[in-house]
Amino acid sequence: MMQLLMQAAETDVMDGIPWGGIALVLTALLGSGGIGIFVQKRTPKFDRQETMLNRYDNRMEKLEKRVDDLEDELALSGHYVDSLRQHIISGSPPPPPEPPAGLYGAR
Repeated sequence: MMQLLMQAAETDVMDGIPWGGIALVLTALLGSGGIGIFVQKRTPKFDRQETMLNRYDNRMEKLEKRVDDLEDELALSGHYVDSLRQHIISGSPPPPPEPPAGLYGAR
């Protein structure tokens, strides 16, 4: 066997071998075996981790919505402060302009 390998190294005998096909077959065999092992190894710990990840995903979505809502409210309050300043600068008498809908919890 060693002599064959040495001979193959010295000559171009190895050029005729379809290495791409062999690599593809080996990858398919190893990959399917790996997936089979993964599916069979599903444990209660894995299920708990998956449940925990789902909970964290849900919590993240809720937090992102809260941040979006707070950013919207901050923009509204900034616009309202600008309108109040304009009201004061222009010397307009009271009452001040009404706050925009959705500001200060009025939704």
